[in-house]
Amino acid sequence: IAAQVRKYWDIGTGPIKDLQYLLEKNGIIVTGFDTNEDKIDAFSQRTIVAGNDIYFIAVALGNRPEGRIRFDMAHELGHILLHPWSEDLEAITKDEFKARERQANMFASAFLLPRDSFGKDIASYPTDLKYYQFLKNKWKVSIQAMIYRTHQLGIMSDNQYQYLMRQVSKNGWRIK
Repeated sequence: IAAQVRKYWDIGTGPIKDLQYLLEKNGIIVTGFDTNEDKIDAFSQRTIVAGNDIYFIAVALGNRPEGRIRFDMAHELGHILLHPWSEDLEAITKDEFKARERQANMFASAFLLPRDSFGKDIASYPTDLKYYQFLKNKWKVSIQAMIYRTHQLGIMSDNQYQYLMRQVSKNGWRIK
Protein backbone atom coordinates (compact mmCIF):
# COMPACT_ATOMS: atom_id res chain seq x y z
CA ILE A 1 0.00 0.00 0.00
CA ALA A 2 2.88 2.37 0.76
CA ALA A 3 4.26 1.87 -2.76
CA GLN A 4 0.78 2.42 -4.22
CA VAL A 5 0.39 5.70 -2.30
CA ARG A 6 3.80 6.87 -3.51
CA LYS A 7 2.79 6.05 -7.07
CA TYR A 8 -0.65 7.67 -6.76
CA TRP A 9 0.87 10.82 -5.25
CA ASP A 10 3.60 10.74 -7.93
CA ILE A 11 6.51 11.14 -5.52
CA GLY A 12 8.86 8.52 -6.89
CA THR A 13 10.97 6.25 -4.71
CA GLY A 14 13.49 8.67 -3.25
CA PRO A 15 13.50 10.45 0.09
CA ILE A 16 10.48 12.62 0.85
CA LYS A 17 11.78 16.16 1.25
CA ASP A 18 8.84 17.69 3.16
CA LEU A 19 6.38 15.13 4.51
CA GLN A 20 4.09 17.65 6.16
CA TYR A 21 3.70 19.56 2.89
CA LEU A 22 3.07 16.30 1.01
CA LEU A 23 0.32 15.27 3.43
CA GLU A 24 -1.31 18.70 3.35
CA LYS A 25 -1.08 18.84 -0.45
CA ASN A 26 -3.07 15.60 -0.47
CA GLY A 27 -5.80 16.83 1.84
CA ILE A 28 -4.59 15.80 5.29
CA ILE A 29 -4.36 18.59 7.84
CA VAL A 30 -1.22 18.38 9.98
CA THR A 31 -0.80 20.16 13.27
CA GLY A 32 1.44 19.87 16.28
CA PHE A 33 1.08 20.17 20.00
CA ASP A 34 3.67 20.80 22.68
CA THR A 35 4.17 18.16 25.31
CA ASN A 36 6.87 17.07 27.66
CA GLU A 37 5.30 13.66 28.18
CA ASP A 38 6.42 10.51 26.39
CA LYS A 39 3.00 8.88 26.55
CA ILE A 40 1.72 10.12 23.19
CA ASP A 41 3.70 10.73 20.01
CA ALA A 42 0.89 11.50 17.58
CA PHE A 43 -2.71 10.76 16.77
CA SER A 44 -5.01 10.99 13.78
CA GLN A 45 -8.64 11.96 13.65
CA ARG A 46 -11.42 12.01 11.08
CA THR A 47 -14.22 14.51 10.90
CA ILE A 48 -16.95 15.04 8.35
CA VAL A 49 -17.43 18.47 6.79
CA ALA A 50 -20.19 18.99 4.23
CA GLY A 51 -20.39 15.24 3.73
CA ASN A 52 -16.65 14.84 3.08
CA ASP A 53 -14.14 13.01 5.24
CA ILE A 54 -11.41 15.31 6.52
CA TYR A 55 -8.38 13.77 8.24
CA PHE A 56 -6.07 15.40 10.74
CA ILE A 57 -2.70 14.28 12.02
CA ALA A 58 -1.47 15.84 15.26
CA VAL A 59 2.15 15.24 16.25
CA ALA A 60 3.78 15.88 19.60
CA LEU A 61 6.54 18.42 19.25
CA GLY A 62 8.39 18.95 22.54
CA ASN A 63 11.99 17.81 22.17
CA ARG A 64 11.39 15.19 19.49
CA PRO A 65 13.83 15.08 16.58
CA GLU A 66 12.65 15.65 13.02
CA GLY A 67 13.14 12.00 12.03
CA ARG A 68 10.83 10.86 14.81
CA ILE A 69 8.15 13.41 13.91
CA ARG A 70 8.30 12.33 10.26
CA PHE A 71 7.93 8.67 11.25
CA ASP A 72 4.98 9.56 13.50
CA MET A 73 3.27 11.39 10.61
CA ALA A 74 3.81 8.41 8.29
CA HIS A 75 2.59 6.05 11.03
CA GLU A 76 -0.64 8.03 11.37
CA LEU A 77 -1.07 8.06 7.58
CA GLY A 78 -0.88 4.28 7.84
CA HIS A 79 -3.73 4.27 10.34
CA ILE A 80 -5.80 6.55 8.09
CA LEU A 81 -5.33 4.28 5.09
CA LEU A 82 -5.32 0.85 6.70
CA HIS A 83 -7.81 0.87 9.55
CA PRO A 84 -11.58 1.40 9.68
CA TRP A 85 -12.81 4.63 11.26
CA SER A 86 -16.25 3.32 12.11
CA GLU A 87 -15.01 1.13 14.98
CA ASP A 88 -14.92 1.97 18.64
CA LEU A 89 -11.24 1.63 19.55
CA GLU A 90 -12.22 0.87 23.13
CA ALA A 91 -13.94 -2.29 21.86
CA ILE A 92 -10.93 -3.90 20.15
CA THR A 93 -8.70 -6.33 21.98
CA LYS A 94 -5.22 -5.48 23.22
CA ASP A 95 -3.74 -7.92 20.68
CA GLU A 96 -5.68 -6.32 17.83
CA PHE A 97 -4.52 -2.87 18.96
CA LYS A 98 -0.88 -4.08 18.97
CA ALA A 99 -1.36 -5.62 15.51
CA ARG A 100 -2.65 -2.29 14.17
CA GLU A 101 0.31 -0.48 15.66
CA ARG A 102 2.69 -2.95 13.98
CA GLN A 103 0.86 -2.48 10.66
CA ALA A 104 1.11 1.31 10.94
CA ASN A 105 4.84 1.02 11.75
CA MET A 106 5.39 -1.29 8.79
CA PHE A 107 3.51 1.13 6.54
CA ALA A 108 5.58 4.08 7.80
CA SER A 109 8.82 2.17 7.22
CA ALA A 110 7.83 1.17 3.70
CA PHE A 111 6.51 4.65 2.89
CA LEU A 112 9.58 6.53 4.11
CA LEU A 113 12.15 3.90 3.06
CA PRO A 114 10.99 2.19 -0.17
CA ARG A 115 12.21 -1.36 -0.77
CA ASP A 116 14.15 -0.80 -3.99
CA SER A 117 15.73 2.62 -3.48
CA PHE A 118 16.50 2.38 0.24
CA GLY A 119 17.44 -1.28 -0.14
CA LYS A 120 19.95 -0.34 -2.82
CA ASP A 121 21.39 2.42 -0.63
CA ILE A 122 21.88 0.19 2.41
CA ALA A 123 22.87 -3.07 0.74
CA SER A 124 26.60 -2.24 0.60
CA TYR A 125 27.04 -1.50 4.32
CA PRO A 126 24.00 -2.86 6.23
CA THR A 127 25.86 -3.23 9.54
CA ASP A 128 27.93 -0.03 9.53
CA LEU A 129 26.51 2.51 12.00
CA LYS A 130 28.58 5.32 10.51
CA TYR A 131 26.90 4.63 7.16
CA TYR A 132 23.50 4.84 8.85
CA GLN A 133 24.51 8.26 10.18
CA PHE A 134 25.28 9.32 6.61
CA LEU A 135 21.97 7.93 5.33
CA LYS A 136 20.03 9.63 8.11
CA ASN A 137 20.75 12.98 6.44
CA LYS A 138 19.56 11.68 3.09
CA TRP A 139 16.38 9.82 4.15
CA LYS A 140 15.52 12.04 7.14
CA VAL A 141 14.52 9.16 9.42
CA SER A 142 16.08 7.83 12.59
CA ILE A 143 18.88 5.29 12.54
CA GLN A 144 16.62 2.89 14.46
CA ALA A 145 13.95 3.16 11.74
CA MET A 146 16.53 2.43 9.05
CA ILE A 147 17.89 -0.57 10.95
CA TYR A 148 14.35 -1.86 11.46
CA ARG A 149 13.61 -1.46 7.75
CA THR A 150 16.89 -3.11 6.74
CA HIS A 151 16.00 -6.12 8.88
CA GLN A 152 12.42 -6.10 7.59
CA LEU A 153 13.75 -6.26 4.02
CA GLY A 154 15.89 -9.29 4.88
CA ILE A 155 19.14 -7.44 4.18
CA MET A 156 20.50 -8.30 7.63
CA SER A 157 20.09 -11.31 9.91
CA ASP A 158 18.27 -11.38 13.24
CA ASN A 159 21.63 -11.47 15.05
CA GLN A 160 22.93 -8.47 13.12
CA TYR A 161 19.70 -6.58 13.84
CA GLN A 162 19.88 -7.31 17.57
CA TYR A 163 23.55 -6.37 17.70
CA LEU A 164 22.96 -3.03 15.95
CA MET A 165 20.00 -2.19 18.17
CA ARG A 166 22.16 -2.89 21.24
CA GLN A 167 24.81 -0.56 19.81
CA VAL A 168 22.17 2.13 19.28
CA SER A 169 21.17 1.79 22.94
CA LYS A 170 24.78 1.72 24.11
CA ASN A 171 25.46 4.96 22.18
CA GLY A 172 22.42 6.62 23.78
CA TRP A 173 20.75 7.10 20.39
CA ARG A 174 17.37 5.85 21.57
CA ILE A 175 17.07 8.99 23.64
CA LYS A 176 19.10 11.50 21.65
